[in-house]
Amino acid sequence: MKIALSAESSIDLPKKLLAAFKIETIPFSIILGGNVLVDAEGVTDKIFDYVSLIKELPTTSAVNVSSYTEHFKKLLNSYDVVLHLSLSSTLSSAFDNAVSASKNFEEGKVVVIDSLSASCGIALLLIKAREMIDKNMEITSIKSEIEKLRSRIAISFVANNLEYLRRGGRCSKLQYLGANLLKIKPEIVYENGEARPSKKFVGLFKNVVKPYYKDVFLRYKNPELDNVFLVYTSADPKDLEYIKKNLEAKGFKNIYTCQTGGTISSHVGPSAIGLMFIYDNPQN
Repeated sequence: MKIALSAESSIDLPKKLLAAFKIETIPFSIILGGNVLVDAEGVTDKIFDYVSLIKELPTTSAVNVSSYTEHFKKLLNSYDVVLHLSLSSTLSSAFDNAVSASKNFEEGKVVVIDSLSASCGIALLLIKAREMIDKNMEITSIKSEIEKLRSRIAISFVANNLEYLRRGGRCSKLQYLGANLLKIKPEIVYENGEARPSKKFVGLFKNVVKPYYKDVFLRYKNPELDNVFLVYTSADPKDLEYIKKNLEAKGFKNIYTCQTGGTISSHVGPSAIGLMFIYDNPQN
C-alpha cells in the first residue's frame, strides 16, 4: 500500500527536508496589509520587513474544506491512502476542516490526525510516520502509534517581541506592559495541544539564550537523541551556533536548523528561538 504523508505549511520544513522525508504540504494564507500571501519558504522575512515599516501585524487564515479536498484528491491520484497530520486543533480550525474534507472520499482513504502540536513538532511525528511506512506497517497501526507519540513532543521557545504574542492572545495587555518595562523574555511551551507561558527570563535577549537552553533540558530530562529541531523566527547566528554546539555535545544525531514559516512567525514575532524533540514522558 502506498501511503502519502501530508501536512499544512505550518510544519516549517524547508523544501530539501520535505523532499527528503517525502512530505506533501498545503499552505496557510497570510493576510498582510490587505494582500494575501501564500505561506512558503522565505515569506517570514517579508512579513517582518513589512511590520517594521508599516507597524501593522499580519493575520493568518486556515486552509478551507475545498482546498483540502483538492489537495487530497491530487495525492490519491498517486497513492492508495493519505495520512494527514494537522496543526493542533486548539490553535486552528485546520484539523476540523481537514476532517470535513476527508469525508468526501471513501472511508479510510484519507486519515486525519490532530497532531496536538505545531511547527517542527509536527515534523517529528511525520518523520516517525515515514519510518513506519518504510517498514510497511499498516495505516491503522501507524495512526495508533502517532497518537501515542504526540504527547511526547517537547516544544518550547523564548520570545523577544511580545507584541505579536499579545495580539495572538498569549499574554494580556497588562502582562505586555510589565514585561516590556522589566525586559522580561517569556518562554512559551506547547503541552497537551496548547501554548502557555512558562519560565520568565530577564534581560537582553542575547543574555537569555544560554539559560533558556539549560532550562529546556531541566524540564525535558529524557530526550530521544535521534532528531532535534532548532527553530527560529529571526536570530543572531552566534546564538544558533551556541545551541547547535551544545546539542552536538549532548549527543543528538540529526540537528535540523529551520526558520519558521509565515504562519508560526506571524504569531510569535521576530527574535524568537525554540527547541523541539521527542522525549520520554513519565506520565505515559
